This record gives sequence, structure tokens and C-alpha cells, in this order.
Amino acid sequence: MIVLFVLLLALTPSSASGQQVNGKNEHCDKPPCLFVHVDAVSYWDSPTEDKSDLKAPAIRSVIISNNQQGTYILEWYPFSPYEKNRTPPTVNSTYEFIYSGDKWAAAAKELYGGTQEKKNVFLRAKGFLGAFELTAHVPITAGGDIPQLITKCEADNRNNLYHETTCAKWLNRKAEAQRVACPDAAAAIACHSFQELLTAGDYMGDFSEKDRAFTCFREHEDVFFNLWFSEPEAPGWQREDERSPIFTHFGSAAFDYYKQGVWDFSMSVGGMGKWSYLFPKNCDYNCKAEANSSNSEYEFHNDAGGSIRINGNGWNDQALLTESYNNKAGTKTTHEVIVQLSTGRFTERYTWPKSSGMDETEESAGRCLVLTPLSAQR
Repeated sequence: MIVLFVLLLALTPSSASGQQVNGKNEHCDKPPCLFVHVDAVSYWDSPTEDKSDLKAPAIRSVIISNNQQGTYILEWYPFSPYEKNRTPPTVNSTYEFIYSGDKWAAAAKELYGGTQEKKNVFLRAKGFLGAFELTAHVPITAGGDIPQLITKCEADNRNNLYHETTCAKWLNRKAEAQRVACPDAAAAIACHSFQELLTAGDYMGDFSEKDRAFTCFREHEDVFFNLWFSEPEAPGWQREDERSPIFTHFGSAAFDYYKQGVWDFSMSVGGMGKWSYLFPKNCDYNCKAEANSSNSEYEFHNDAGGSIRINGNGWNDQALLTESYNNKAGTKTTHEVIVQLSTGRFTERYTWPKSSGMDETEESAGRCLVLTPLSAQR
């Protein structure tokens, strides 16, 4: 079982050539250097005296006070077979914060035998060098006391958000959506309902867990929909069969409709589907890492005939919703939505047969609020 702990860090740049680190004058080779101060360490259970033992307590988080650059969240795998330093950072101590790939890249080779895995940040002090994965950053522009906001988010279990990382992503998404004006003045009614729900925290699950998210507003109506989908990641790709060049990846997507500020189940479509990608014949992990929503295709179908398709071809990426239902006239109405992912523009069309045998069509268009992908929050 892999044990994680999360660090909430505020970065403070320093231009000095030396810095008091854990009571020692630690040399800063190439100013400006970044330092972090650890305020608190909390555990999942009671700490033991011997923290280097494999049965050492699972550390929940290390939190420091907010500063000019906001709060950074790191994850640590303290019991990795490569980890030589199993001691956590010390409360009330200062550490140099180092991005891997710079002057300390050699430290990764020393610690991990040449592999950095996902650990792309180091904390360094006298007698301490730990490797971490940067998972989220909440800038000071998010407003308020960031550690306090994260703690409040953790206490709200409506969406089972118990971890600092997911709460940080939610705060980022919420702040971004509140900063951006409604994309179209004609959609002000629907946008107002969206902002009400956002303030109430009703999107915590979708906004903190779904990598891609779009909120799209109908003009002159109190109706909007959230389009979201998960981004495929390298470990999830599997070959359909040994002879097939096509790899697939499970993923989820949805069009969630809200009418007059209330979620409309009858209009919403979503669930678990599959991404597909045509890989080269000899494909390793790095090859799989190149596959994403911009060069793959996604399909979902439900029992009612509804479907979601995402066409990622690198130059005309679109998400398409198609569904049909029985109308009051006893015929079938087809509902189609196309979202241009690059610009956030969308078109919507309803089609139903008339008694004359011709089809009646009602079309509209609008704009979406395009939120920053979660993967870009690092």
C-alpha cells in the first residue's frame, strides 16, 4: 500500500547568497533561491518514535502560511524503494525549494538510481533532501487565507473532498470562474444562475476532479449546461488485442443541463465510455504519454439512444451530444449539440417531424466559459 502525504507550501523568493536553513547557513549557489517554511505537520494516526521504520505513521499534510506566491501542494511517497530519506520535513523549519531539471537534477539520479518517476520538486536543507510531485498551486489571487479555505473545503463532505489536492483544484476553478465575466451579455440570465450555484459550492466534485470543463449558456434563457470529460493518461491505455494497433482507455464525460438554477436529469447525458487511439506498432510508455484528448476519439452510448463523441484531431476538436426522446405530439425529437473545444462556441439544434412529412428545426448558438485544464494547474 502506497502512503501519501500532502504539502501545502508558500514560496518566498530570496536573492541572498546564504539562508538560515534548519539553523545552518545553507549556501544558495544561484540566486534568486526559493525557500519554504513549514508551519504544521498532521498525521492520519498517532506518530511513532521511529519514523524511519516502514510502520511509521502516515503523514496527512504539512502546511505553511500563505505568502506572495500562494500555496503549493506536493505529494510524497516516503516508503518508495528508492527513497533514502524517510524523515518528513520539520515543523518551524525552512527548506530550499528546487524544481527538478535545474542545477539539482543530479540529486534525482543519486536518490532514485536515474529515474525521477513523477517527483519533480526537491526540498533541501542541511542533512535533508526529499523528492516530491507538484500536484496543484493555489495563487494568492484566489483570495482569502488559502490554508483556511482548504481546511473549510475539506470539512464540506458533500462531494467527498477530503484531500488538500482536490480542494486546491476546486478553489482554483471557482476563483477562475468568478473572475471571468459572462462570455456573452445575452446569456446574463443563465450566467447569474451558474454563479449562484458556484458560490454555493454545488460544482465541487466536477470542478475538482474533471480535467476539462466548459460551462455553456443559452442566450435569453435561464438554461446552461456543463460539459466535462476526463483526460486520458498514459498508464490507462490498453491494446484492444495483440494484433490490433488500436489502444483504448476508459474515461467519463457528461453534458449536465441546468434549468432555472436546478439540475435537469431529463436533459442530461453522461457516463463511462472509451477513448481510442491508433498507436505506432512499437509503442512504449513515452509513446502512450503523447496520446490525449486532442489526438484521440471518445465515445459514450446509453440505453436510451443518447451518445457523446469527442473528436480530437489536433485542428478541429469538438464534443458532440446526440439524443432523442418522445415529444408531446407522439413523435421523436432529436437534440444535437456541438461544442468547439478550442473557442468555447457551441450550436444547439432540435429536430422533429411535422404532419406534412417535413422536419421542423429549431437552432441556436452561444458561448461557453472555458476553464483551465486541471493538468495545467501545476
